[in-house]
Amino acid sequence: MKGALSERAASLVKSLYPETGLWDRLTLSFHREEIIEELASFGDPLVIPDLLPLLITGDKKIIRASAEAIQYLVRQIKPLDYTHFDQTVRQSYSNCRIHREPWYALKPKQVGRFANLGEFAASILGIASCHGNGFVRAEAIRELGKIQDGSELPFLLIRVNDWVEVNRASARELILGRARTDYAQHLVTWLPLVLRLKKIVREDQSDLVNAIQTVLESPQARPALSSGFQSPDRYVRWFCYELALSTTGVSDLDVLQRALMDRDPFIRRRALGKLRSILPNDAFRSLLSRARRDPNMPVRREALQLSLEKYPDEAGSKLQAALLDPHIAIREAARYFFRGYRHLDFRIFYLEKLECLMGRERLAAIYGLGETGIAVDCQVLERSLKNPSSGIRLAVIRGIAKLNSDAYTDTFVLALSDQSAKVVREAALTLTKKVNLVGGQRLWEVFEQSEHHHGKRYVLFLLARTSKWDSLTFLLLSLSERDESLLDLSRTYIRRWLVRYNRTFSTPTADQLLRLRRILDSQELRLDDETKFQLNLILKTF
Repeated sequence: MKGALSERAASLVKSLYPETGLWDRLTLSFHREEIIEELASFGDPLVIPDLLPLLITGDKKIIRASAEAIQYLVRQIKPLDYTHFDQTVRQSYSNCRIHREPWYALKPKQVGRFANLGEFAASILGIASCHGNGFVRAEAIRELGKIQDGSELPFLLIRVNDWVEVNRASARELILGRARTDYAQHLVTWLPLVLRLKKIVREDQSDLVNAIQTVLESPQARPALSSGFQSPDRYVRWFCYELALSTTGVSDLDVLQRALMDRDPFIRRRALGKLRSILPNDAFRSLLSRARRDPNMPVRREALQLSLEKYPDEAGSKLQAALLDPHIAIREAARYFFRGYRHLDFRIFYLEKLECLMGRERLAAIYGLGETGIAVDCQVLERSLKNPSSGIRLAVIRGIAKLNSDAYTDTFVLALSDQSAKVVREAALTLTKKVNLVGGQRLWEVFEQSEHHHGKRYVLFLLARTSKWDSLTFLLLSLSERDESLLDLSRTYIRRWLVRYNRTFSTPTADQLLRLRRILDSQELRLDDETKFQLNLILKTF
Protein backbone atom coordinates (compact mmCIF):
# COMPACT_ATOMS: atom_id res chain seq x y z
CA MET A 1 0.00 0.00 0.00
CA LYS A 2 3.02 2.27 0.11
CA GLY A 3 4.68 3.88 -2.87
CA ALA A 4 3.39 5.71 -5.90
CA LEU A 5 1.37 5.00 -9.01
CA SER A 6 3.15 3.70 -12.08
CA GLU A 7 3.79 6.19 -14.84
CA ARG A 8 1.10 4.59 -17.02
CA ALA A 9 -1.49 4.60 -14.20
CA ALA A 10 -0.73 8.24 -13.38
CA SER A 11 -1.18 9.14 -17.03
CA LEU A 12 -4.57 7.39 -17.15
CA VAL A 13 -5.72 9.13 -13.97
CA LYS A 14 -4.78 12.46 -15.51
CA SER A 15 -6.82 11.63 -18.60
CA LEU A 16 -9.86 10.96 -16.40
CA TYR A 17 -9.85 14.55 -15.21
CA PRO A 18 -8.80 16.77 -18.16
CA GLU A 19 -8.28 20.48 -17.65
CA THR A 20 -9.84 21.30 -21.03
CA GLY A 21 -13.05 22.82 -22.37
CA LEU A 22 -16.60 21.56 -22.09
CA TRP A 23 -16.57 19.78 -25.47
CA ASP A 24 -13.46 17.74 -24.57
CA ARG A 25 -14.97 16.73 -21.24
CA LEU A 26 -18.19 15.63 -22.98
CA THR A 27 -16.39 13.53 -25.57
CA LEU A 28 -14.23 12.02 -22.83
CA SER A 29 -17.27 10.38 -21.25
CA PHE A 30 -17.29 7.86 -24.10
CA HIS A 31 -13.82 6.65 -23.12
CA ARG A 32 -13.94 6.89 -19.33
CA GLU A 33 -15.27 3.37 -18.82
CA GLU A 34 -12.37 1.97 -20.81
CA ILE A 35 -9.90 4.05 -18.80
CA ILE A 36 -11.45 2.89 -15.52
CA GLU A 37 -11.31 -0.74 -16.64
CA GLU A 38 -7.64 -0.42 -17.58
CA LEU A 39 -6.80 1.23 -14.26
CA ALA A 40 -8.47 -1.66 -12.43
CA SER A 41 -6.47 -4.16 -14.49
CA PHE A 42 -3.26 -2.92 -12.84
CA GLY A 43 -4.51 -4.35 -9.52
CA ASP A 44 -3.00 -1.44 -7.58
CA PRO A 45 -5.23 -0.23 -4.70
CA LEU A 46 -3.40 3.13 -4.79
CA VAL A 47 -5.67 3.97 -7.73
CA ILE A 48 -8.78 3.88 -5.52
CA PRO A 49 -8.61 7.50 -4.19
CA ASP A 50 -8.59 8.74 -7.80
CA LEU A 51 -11.72 6.73 -8.68
CA LEU A 52 -13.79 7.75 -5.65
CA PRO A 53 -14.83 11.21 -6.98
CA LEU A 54 -16.49 9.51 -9.96
CA LEU A 55 -18.98 7.89 -7.57
CA ILE A 56 -20.29 11.39 -6.90
CA THR A 57 -19.80 13.26 -10.17
CA GLY A 58 -20.29 10.48 -12.74
CA ASP A 59 -23.41 9.28 -14.52
CA LYS A 60 -24.95 5.85 -13.85
CA LYS A 61 -22.58 4.01 -16.19
CA ILE A 62 -19.49 5.71 -14.77
CA ILE A 63 -20.65 5.16 -11.19
CA ARG A 64 -21.15 1.43 -11.82
CA ALA A 65 -17.85 1.09 -13.67
CA SER A 66 -16.04 2.91 -10.85
CA ALA A 67 -17.76 0.89 -8.12
CA GLU A 68 -16.89 -2.37 -9.88
CA ALA A 69 -13.25 -1.32 -10.29
CA ILE A 70 -13.02 -0.18 -6.67
CA GLN A 71 -14.46 -3.44 -5.38
CA TYR A 72 -11.98 -5.43 -7.47
CA LEU A 73 -9.07 -3.35 -6.15
CA VAL A 74 -10.28 -3.61 -2.54
CA ARG A 75 -10.20 -7.39 -2.86
CA GLN A 76 -6.50 -7.19 -3.76
CA ILE A 77 -5.69 -5.76 -0.32
CA LYS A 78 -4.16 -8.16 2.20
CA PRO A 79 -5.79 -8.12 5.66
CA LEU A 80 -2.97 -6.32 7.49
CA ASP A 81 -2.67 -3.77 4.67
CA TYR A 82 -6.11 -2.41 5.55
CA THR A 83 -4.46 -0.23 8.20
CA HIS A 84 -2.33 1.45 5.50
CA PHE A 85 -5.31 1.58 3.18
CA ASP A 86 -7.22 3.52 5.85
CA GLN A 87 -4.53 6.19 5.71
CA THR A 88 -4.26 6.11 1.92
CA VAL A 89 -7.92 6.93 1.23
CA ARG A 90 -8.14 9.53 4.01
CA GLN A 91 -6.66 12.74 2.59
CA SER A 92 -6.22 15.97 4.47
CA TYR A 93 -7.23 19.20 2.72
CA SER A 94 -3.61 20.32 2.42
CA ASN A 95 -2.53 17.40 0.23
CA CYS A 96 -5.83 16.63 -1.48
CA ARG A 97 -5.59 16.84 -5.28
CA ILE A 98 -8.15 19.07 -7.00
CA HIS A 99 -9.93 16.23 -8.79
CA ARG A 100 -10.43 14.39 -5.48
CA GLU A 101 -12.27 17.29 -3.87
CA PRO A 102 -15.81 15.91 -4.51
CA TRP A 103 -14.95 12.91 -2.34
CA TYR A 104 -13.15 15.03 0.22
CA ALA A 105 -16.24 17.26 0.50
CA LEU A 106 -18.63 14.29 0.93
CA LYS A 107 -21.51 15.01 3.34
CA PRO A 108 -22.98 12.49 5.80
CA LYS A 109 -26.37 12.59 4.07
CA GLN A 110 -24.72 11.48 0.80
CA VAL A 111 -23.42 8.25 2.30
CA GLY A 112 -26.81 6.56 2.10
CA ARG A 113 -26.70 6.51 -1.71
CA PHE A 114 -23.77 4.08 -1.59
CA ALA A 115 -25.95 1.53 0.21
CA ASN A 116 -27.94 1.23 -3.03
CA LEU A 117 -24.96 0.00 -5.04
CA GLY A 118 -25.89 -3.64 -4.42
CA GLU A 119 -22.92 -6.03 -4.48
CA PHE A 120 -20.51 -3.07 -4.44
CA ALA A 121 -22.05 -1.40 -1.39
CA ALA A 122 -19.81 -2.95 1.27
CA SER A 123 -16.58 -1.86 -0.43
CA ILE A 124 -17.74 1.70 -1.04
CA LEU A 125 -19.27 2.10 2.43
CA GLY A 126 -16.10 0.62 3.89
CA ILE A 127 -14.01 3.25 2.16
CA ALA A 128 -16.44 5.92 3.34
CA SER A 129 -15.85 4.66 6.89
CA CYS A 130 -12.21 5.79 6.41
CA HIS A 131 -13.23 9.34 5.43
CA GLY A 132 -11.57 12.29 7.13
CA ASN A 133 -14.95 13.62 8.31
CA GLY A 134 -16.01 11.89 11.54
CA PHE A 135 -19.72 12.34 10.79
CA VAL A 136 -19.26 10.68 7.39
CA ARG A 137 -17.49 7.80 9.11
CA ALA A 138 -20.31 7.50 11.65
CA GLU A 139 -22.94 7.27 8.91
CA ALA A 140 -20.84 4.76 6.97
CA ILE A 141 -20.44 2.60 10.09
CA ARG A 142 -24.21 2.66 10.59
CA GLU A 143 -24.80 1.54 7.00
CA LEU A 144 -22.11 -1.14 7.24
CA GLY A 145 -23.94 -2.54 10.25
CA LYS A 146 -26.82 -3.48 7.97
CA ILE A 147 -24.58 -5.79 5.92
CA GLN A 148 -24.24 -9.32 7.27
CA ASP A 149 -22.10 -11.22 4.76
CA GLY A 150 -18.61 -10.65 6.22
CA SER A 151 -17.53 -8.12 3.61
CA GLU A 152 -18.12 -5.34 6.15
CA LEU A 153 -15.97 -6.94 8.85
CA PRO A 154 -12.48 -5.60 7.94
CA PHE A 155 -13.73 -2.02 7.89
CA LEU A 156 -15.48 -2.39 11.24
CA LEU A 157 -12.33 -3.90 12.76
CA ILE A 158 -10.35 -0.87 11.56
CA ARG A 159 -12.92 1.54 13.01
CA VAL A 160 -12.67 -0.10 16.44
CA ASN A 161 -9.53 2.03 16.73
CA ASP A 162 -11.20 5.21 15.41
CA TRP A 163 -10.03 8.40 17.13
CA VAL A 164 -13.66 9.41 17.77
CA GLU A 165 -15.03 7.58 20.80
CA VAL A 166 -18.59 7.35 19.44
CA ASN A 167 -17.37 5.71 16.25
CA ARG A 168 -15.21 3.28 18.23
CA ALA A 169 -18.19 2.31 20.36
CA SER A 170 -20.46 1.82 17.34
CA ALA A 171 -17.94 -0.38 15.52
CA ARG A 172 -17.26 -2.34 18.69
CA GLU A 173 -20.95 -3.03 19.29
CA LEU A 174 -21.41 -4.24 15.71
CA ILE A 175 -18.45 -6.62 15.96
CA LEU A 176 -19.64 -8.04 19.28
CA GLY A 177 -22.95 -8.74 17.58
CA ARG A 178 -21.04 -10.77 14.99
CA ALA A 179 -19.09 -12.80 17.54
CA ARG A 180 -21.12 -15.93 16.88
CA THR A 181 -20.43 -19.34 15.37
CA ASP A 182 -22.16 -18.70 12.04
CA TYR A 183 -19.66 -15.85 11.54
CA ALA A 184 -16.64 -17.99 12.46
CA GLN A 185 -15.27 -18.30 8.92
CA HIS A 186 -15.39 -14.53 8.43
CA LEU A 187 -13.66 -14.01 11.79
CA VAL A 188 -10.87 -16.39 10.77
CA THR A 189 -10.49 -14.65 7.40
CA TRP A 190 -9.89 -11.34 9.14
CA LEU A 191 -7.91 -12.66 12.11
CA PRO A 192 -4.87 -10.47 11.30
CA LEU A 193 -7.03 -7.42 12.06
CA VAL A 194 -8.49 -9.11 15.14
CA LEU A 195 -5.01 -9.87 16.51
CA ARG A 196 -3.98 -6.30 15.76
CA LEU A 197 -6.50 -5.17 18.40
CA LYS A 198 -4.20 -6.63 21.06
CA LYS A 199 -1.55 -4.05 20.19
CA ILE A 200 -3.57 -0.84 19.92
CA VAL A 201 -3.26 1.58 22.82
CA ARG A 202 -6.10 4.01 22.18
CA GLU A 203 -8.48 1.76 24.10
CA ASP A 204 -8.21 -1.70 25.63
CA GLN A 205 -9.93 -4.17 23.32
CA SER A 206 -8.87 -7.40 25.02
CA ASP A 207 -12.44 -8.35 25.93
CA LEU A 208 -13.44 -8.03 22.26
CA VAL A 209 -10.60 -10.31 21.23
CA ASN A 210 -11.55 -12.75 24.01
CA ALA A 211 -15.17 -12.80 22.79
CA ILE A 212 -13.99 -13.74 19.29
CA GLN A 213 -11.60 -16.32 20.72
CA THR A 214 -14.44 -17.92 22.70
CA VAL A 215 -16.47 -18.28 19.51
CA LEU A 216 -13.55 -19.90 17.67
CA GLU A 217 -12.93 -22.33 20.54
CA SER A 218 -16.40 -23.85 20.16
CA PRO A 219 -16.76 -27.22 18.37
CA GLN A 220 -19.06 -25.65 15.79
CA ALA A 221 -16.25 -23.30 14.74
CA ARG A 222 -13.64 -26.05 14.27
CA PRO A 223 -13.94 -26.21 10.43
CA ALA A 224 -13.42 -22.44 10.22
CA LEU A 225 -10.55 -22.57 12.70
CA SER A 226 -8.91 -25.36 10.69
CA SER A 227 -8.94 -23.17 7.59
CA GLY A 228 -6.63 -20.80 9.46
CA PHE A 229 -3.95 -23.52 9.47
CA GLN A 230 -3.27 -22.64 5.82
CA SER A 231 -2.95 -18.90 6.38
CA PRO A 232 0.19 -17.27 4.94
CA ASP A 233 0.31 -15.16 8.13
CA ARG A 234 2.36 -17.06 10.70
CA TYR A 235 0.67 -15.27 13.63
CA VAL A 236 -2.74 -16.38 12.39
CA ARG A 237 -1.48 -19.96 12.15
CA TRP A 238 -0.03 -19.72 15.66
CA PHE A 239 -3.33 -18.42 16.98
CA CYS A 240 -5.44 -21.07 15.22
CA TYR A 241 -3.19 -23.96 16.18
CA GLU A 242 -2.96 -22.74 19.76
CA LEU A 243 -6.75 -22.67 20.06
CA ALA A 244 -7.13 -26.01 18.29
CA LEU A 245 -4.44 -27.77 20.33
CA SER A 246 -5.66 -26.38 23.63
CA THR A 247 -9.18 -27.68 22.92
CA THR A 248 -8.18 -30.88 21.09
CA GLY A 249 -9.58 -34.10 22.45
CA VAL A 250 -7.54 -37.29 22.74
CA SER A 251 -9.14 -38.62 19.56
CA ASP A 252 -8.41 -35.55 17.42
CA LEU A 253 -5.48 -36.98 15.47
CA ASP A 254 -5.92 -34.73 12.42
CA VAL A 255 -5.02 -31.48 14.21
CA LEU A 256 -1.80 -32.95 15.61
CA GLN A 257 -0.85 -34.41 12.23
CA ARG A 258 -1.31 -31.08 10.51
CA ALA A 259 0.54 -29.21 13.27
CA LEU A 260 3.52 -31.56 13.04
CA MET A 261 3.64 -31.02 9.27
CA ASP A 262 3.38 -27.22 9.42
CA ARG A 263 6.32 -25.31 7.95
CA ASP A 264 6.76 -23.32 11.17
CA PRO A 265 8.96 -25.16 13.75
CA PHE A 266 7.30 -23.21 16.57
CA ILE A 267 3.97 -24.86 15.73
CA ARG A 268 5.59 -28.29 15.45
CA ARG A 269 7.12 -27.88 18.91
CA ARG A 270 3.76 -26.78 20.29
CA ALA A 271 2.25 -29.99 18.88
CA LEU A 272 4.92 -32.01 20.67
CA GLY A 273 3.84 -30.33 23.90
CA LYS A 274 0.32 -31.61 23.26
CA LEU A 275 1.67 -35.09 22.49
CA ARG A 276 3.37 -35.13 25.88
CA SER A 277 -0.02 -35.10 27.58
CA ILE A 278 -1.41 -37.86 25.32
CA LEU A 279 1.38 -40.43 25.06
CA PRO A 280 1.86 -43.30 25.54
CA ASN A 281 -0.89 -44.07 23.03
CA ASP A 282 -0.39 -46.34 20.02
CA ALA A 283 -2.60 -44.19 17.79
CA PHE A 284 -0.22 -41.25 18.18
CA ARG A 285 3.07 -43.10 18.29
CA SER A 286 3.77 -42.60 14.59
CA LEU A 287 3.62 -38.82 15.10
CA LEU A 288 6.48 -39.00 17.58
CA SER A 289 8.48 -41.11 15.16
CA ARG A 290 7.99 -38.46 12.47
CA ALA A 291 9.03 -35.69 14.89
CA ARG A 292 12.33 -37.48 15.55
CA ARG A 293 13.08 -37.06 11.82
CA ASP A 294 12.02 -33.41 11.71
CA PRO A 295 14.34 -31.07 9.72
CA ASN A 296 14.49 -28.66 12.67
CA MET A 297 17.05 -29.61 15.34
CA PRO A 298 15.14 -28.29 18.43
CA VAL A 299 12.07 -30.29 17.32
CA ARG A 300 14.15 -33.47 16.92
CA ARG A 301 15.81 -32.94 20.29
CA GLU A 302 12.48 -32.43 22.05
CA ALA A 303 11.05 -35.50 20.29
CA LEU A 304 14.04 -37.54 21.49
CA GLN A 305 13.51 -36.42 25.08
CA LEU A 306 9.81 -37.23 24.81
CA SER A 307 10.58 -40.70 23.43
CA LEU A 308 12.92 -41.44 26.33
CA GLU A 309 10.33 -40.19 28.80
CA LYS A 310 7.34 -42.09 27.40
CA TYR A 311 9.06 -45.24 26.08
CA PRO A 312 12.07 -45.90 28.38
CA ASP A 313 12.22 -49.59 27.36
CA GLU A 314 13.18 -48.55 23.82
CA ALA A 315 15.74 -45.95 24.86
CA GLY A 316 18.74 -47.89 23.55
CA SER A 317 17.63 -48.01 19.91
CA LYS A 318 16.37 -44.42 19.95
CA LEU A 319 19.64 -43.12 21.38
CA GLN A 320 21.75 -45.12 18.90
CA ALA A 321 19.81 -43.54 16.06
CA ALA A 322 20.32 -40.11 17.63
CA LEU A 323 24.08 -40.74 17.85
CA LEU A 324 24.02 -40.62 14.04
CA ASP A 325 22.01 -37.42 13.78
CA PRO A 326 23.48 -34.81 11.39
CA HIS A 327 23.41 -32.09 14.09
CA ILE A 328 26.02 -31.98 16.83
CA ALA A 329 23.50 -30.89 19.47
CA ILE A 330 21.46 -34.09 18.98
CA ARG A 331 24.57 -36.27 19.03
CA GLU A 332 25.74 -34.61 22.24
CA ALA A 333 22.29 -34.96 23.81
CA ALA A 334 22.21 -38.65 22.86
CA ARG A 335 25.64 -39.25 24.40
CA TYR A 336 24.53 -37.45 27.55
CA PHE A 337 21.29 -39.44 27.88
CA PHE A 338 23.02 -42.72 27.04
CA ARG A 339 25.05 -42.55 30.23
CA GLY A 340 21.82 -42.78 32.20
CA TYR A 341 20.78 -46.04 30.57
CA ARG A 342 23.83 -48.18 29.88
CA HIS A 343 27.51 -47.88 29.07
CA LEU A 344 28.57 -47.50 25.46
CA ASP A 345 32.02 -46.74 24.11
CA PHE A 346 31.11 -43.98 21.67
CA ARG A 347 34.48 -44.08 19.91
CA ILE A 348 34.15 -47.80 19.13
CA PHE A 349 30.53 -47.26 18.11
CA TYR A 350 31.48 -44.65 15.52
CA LEU A 351 34.45 -46.68 14.25
CA GLU A 352 32.17 -49.67 13.66
CA LYS A 353 29.54 -47.58 11.92
CA LEU A 354 32.13 -46.11 9.55
CA GLU A 355 32.72 -49.61 8.19
CA CYS A 356 29.10 -50.20 7.17
CA LEU A 357 27.26 -46.89 6.73
CA MET A 358 26.88 -44.60 3.76
CA GLY A 359 25.24 -41.25 3.04
CA ARG A 360 24.15 -38.92 5.83
CA GLU A 361 24.68 -41.53 8.54
CA ARG A 362 28.28 -42.03 7.45
CA LEU A 363 28.77 -38.26 7.58
CA ALA A 364 27.36 -38.21 11.13
CA ALA A 365 29.67 -41.10 12.09
CA ILE A 366 32.71 -39.14 10.85
CA TYR A 367 31.64 -36.12 12.86
CA GLY A 368 30.97 -38.36 15.87
CA LEU A 369 34.42 -39.95 15.68
CA GLY A 370 35.97 -36.50 15.48
CA GLU A 371 34.07 -35.57 18.67
CA THR A 372 34.83 -38.72 20.67
CA GLY A 373 37.95 -40.25 19.12
CA ILE A 374 41.67 -40.10 19.91
CA ALA A 375 44.69 -38.97 17.90
CA VAL A 376 45.26 -42.36 16.25
CA ASP A 377 41.76 -42.23 14.75
CA CYS A 378 42.94 -39.57 12.32
CA GLN A 379 44.40 -42.42 10.25
CA VAL A 380 40.85 -43.68 9.75
CA LEU A 381 39.49 -40.23 8.99
CA GLU A 382 42.13 -39.29 6.43
CA ARG A 383 41.02 -42.16 4.18
CA SER A 384 38.03 -39.99 3.26
CA LEU A 385 39.99 -36.84 2.46
CA LYS A 386 39.41 -37.33 -1.26
CA ASN A 387 35.77 -38.30 -0.99
CA PRO A 388 33.61 -36.70 -3.74
CA SER A 389 31.29 -35.29 -1.07
CA SER A 390 32.37 -31.86 0.19
CA GLY A 391 30.39 -32.54 3.38
CA ILE A 392 32.52 -35.64 4.08
CA ARG A 393 35.75 -33.74 3.38
CA LEU A 394 34.63 -30.93 5.70
CA ALA A 395 33.84 -33.41 8.49
CA VAL A 396 37.25 -35.07 8.05
CA ILE A 397 39.15 -31.77 8.23
CA ARG A 398 37.16 -30.73 11.30
CA GLY A 399 37.70 -34.07 13.01
CA ILE A 400 41.47 -34.15 12.34
CA ALA A 401 41.77 -30.54 13.53
CA LYS A 402 40.21 -31.54 16.84
CA LEU A 403 42.00 -34.85 17.38
CA ASN A 404 45.57 -34.21 16.18
CA SER A 405 45.95 -30.81 14.57
CA ASP A 406 49.74 -30.48 14.97
CA ALA A 407 50.52 -33.65 13.01
CA TYR A 408 48.43 -32.69 9.99
CA THR A 409 49.59 -29.19 9.10
CA ASP A 410 50.42 -30.25 5.54
CA THR A 411 46.94 -31.73 5.17
CA PHE A 412 45.36 -28.41 6.07
CA VAL A 413 47.62 -26.54 3.64
CA LEU A 414 46.62 -28.89 0.83
CA ALA A 415 42.96 -28.41 1.77
CA LEU A 416 43.32 -24.69 0.96
CA SER A 417 43.06 -25.71 -2.71
CA ASP A 418 39.80 -27.61 -2.23
CA GLN A 419 36.93 -26.75 -4.58
CA SER A 420 34.57 -26.36 -1.60
CA ALA A 421 34.63 -22.97 0.14
CA LYS A 422 33.49 -24.58 3.41
CA VAL A 423 36.40 -27.02 3.40
CA VAL A 424 38.87 -24.23 2.65
CA ARG A 425 37.40 -22.07 5.39
CA GLU A 426 37.75 -24.87 7.95
CA ALA A 427 41.36 -25.48 6.96
CA ALA A 428 42.17 -21.76 7.07
CA LEU A 429 40.66 -21.34 10.53
CA THR A 430 42.73 -24.27 11.79
CA LEU A 431 45.91 -22.79 10.27
CA THR A 432 45.46 -19.38 11.88
CA LYS A 433 47.04 -20.76 15.06
CA LYS A 434 50.12 -22.04 13.21
CA VAL A 435 50.37 -19.65 10.27
CA ASN A 436 54.01 -18.74 10.91
CA LEU A 437 54.86 -22.42 11.11
CA VAL A 438 53.63 -22.79 7.56
CA GLY A 439 55.36 -19.60 6.47
CA GLY A 440 54.45 -16.82 4.08
CA GLN A 441 56.41 -18.25 1.14
CA ARG A 442 54.51 -21.53 1.13
CA LEU A 443 51.17 -19.78 1.50
CA TRP A 444 52.10 -17.52 -1.41
CA GLU A 445 52.78 -20.58 -3.56
CA VAL A 446 49.32 -21.90 -2.67
CA PHE A 447 47.86 -18.51 -3.59
CA GLU A 448 49.53 -18.51 -7.00
CA GLN A 449 48.47 -22.08 -7.78
CA SER A 450 44.91 -21.80 -6.49
CA GLU A 451 42.22 -22.18 -9.16
CA HIS A 452 39.36 -20.99 -6.97
CA HIS A 453 38.37 -17.50 -5.92
CA HIS A 454 37.43 -18.61 -2.40
CA GLY A 455 40.81 -20.32 -2.05
CA LYS A 456 42.68 -17.12 -2.84
CA ARG A 457 40.53 -15.14 -0.41
CA TYR A 458 41.29 -17.46 2.49
CA VAL A 459 45.00 -17.58 1.66
CA LEU A 460 45.02 -13.77 1.76
CA PHE A 461 43.32 -14.06 5.13
CA LEU A 462 46.23 -16.21 6.32
CA LEU A 463 48.94 -14.09 4.67
CA ALA A 464 47.63 -11.06 6.53
CA ARG A 465 48.35 -12.98 9.75
CA THR A 466 51.93 -14.03 9.03
CA SER A 467 54.92 -12.22 10.54
CA LYS A 468 54.91 -8.45 10.16
CA TRP A 469 57.25 -7.94 7.20
CA ASP A 470 56.42 -11.17 5.36
CA SER A 471 52.77 -10.23 5.59
CA LEU A 472 53.36 -6.84 3.93
CA THR A 473 55.57 -8.37 1.23
CA PHE A 474 53.05 -10.96 0.08
CA LEU A 475 50.07 -8.64 0.37
CA LEU A 476 51.84 -6.20 -1.95
CA LEU A 477 52.62 -9.03 -4.37
CA SER A 478 48.94 -10.01 -4.40
CA LEU A 479 48.14 -6.63 -5.96
CA SER A 480 49.08 -8.17 -9.28
CA GLU A 481 45.76 -10.03 -9.26
CA ARG A 482 43.20 -9.10 -11.91
CA ASP A 483 40.14 -9.90 -9.80
CA GLU A 484 38.88 -6.59 -8.39
CA SER A 485 37.33 -8.17 -5.28
CA LEU A 486 40.68 -9.78 -4.41
CA LEU A 487 42.43 -6.48 -5.04
CA ASP A 488 40.04 -4.71 -2.69
CA LEU A 489 40.66 -7.35 -0.03
CA SER A 490 44.44 -7.00 -0.38
CA ARG A 491 44.22 -3.20 -0.09
CA THR A 492 42.07 -3.58 3.01
CA TYR A 493 44.65 -5.85 4.64
CA ILE A 494 47.45 -3.40 3.72
CA ARG A 495 45.57 -0.49 5.27
CA ARG A 496 45.05 -2.60 8.38
CA TRP A 497 48.78 -3.36 8.41
CA LEU A 498 49.51 0.40 8.43
CA VAL A 499 47.09 1.00 11.30
CA ARG A 500 48.74 -1.75 13.37
CA TYR A 501 52.31 -0.93 12.34
CA ASN A 502 53.39 0.51 15.72
CA ARG A 503 52.00 -2.38 17.77
CA THR A 504 55.22 -4.38 17.32
CA PHE A 505 58.81 -3.27 16.90
CA SER A 506 60.34 -6.06 14.81
CA THR A 507 62.98 -4.95 12.30
CA PRO A 508 62.96 -6.16 8.70
CA THR A 509 65.98 -8.06 7.42
CA ALA A 510 68.10 -6.65 4.62
CA ASP A 511 66.56 -9.09 2.14
CA GLN A 512 63.04 -8.13 3.23
CA LEU A 513 63.82 -4.42 2.87
CA LEU A 514 65.33 -4.91 -0.59
CA ARG A 515 62.35 -6.95 -1.76
CA LEU A 516 59.82 -4.45 -0.38
CA ARG A 517 61.56 -1.51 -2.06
CA ARG A 518 61.59 -3.32 -5.40
CA ILE A 519 57.88 -4.05 -5.13
CA LEU A 520 57.04 -0.45 -4.16
CA ASP A 521 59.11 0.89 -7.06
CA SER A 522 57.17 -1.24 -9.51
CA GLN A 523 55.18 0.77 -12.02
CA GLU A 524 52.44 -1.88 -12.09
CA LEU A 525 51.69 -1.72 -8.38
CA ARG A 526 47.95 -1.05 -8.14
CA LEU A 527 48.01 1.00 -4.96
CA ASP A 528 46.93 4.56 -4.27
CA ASP A 529 49.63 7.25 -3.94
CA GLU A 530 48.86 8.02 -0.29
CA THR A 531 49.39 4.41 0.80
CA LYS A 532 52.57 4.19 -1.31
CA PHE A 533 53.89 7.35 0.35
CA GLN A 534 53.22 6.00 3.86
CA LEU A 535 54.92 2.69 3.10
CA ASN A 536 57.98 4.37 1.57
CA LEU A 537 58.20 6.67 4.56
CA ILE A 538 58.24 3.66 6.89
CA LEU A 539 60.95 1.89 4.88
CA LYS A 540 63.17 5.00 4.94
CA THR A 541 63.46 4.69 8.72
CA PHE A 542 65.49 1.48 8.33
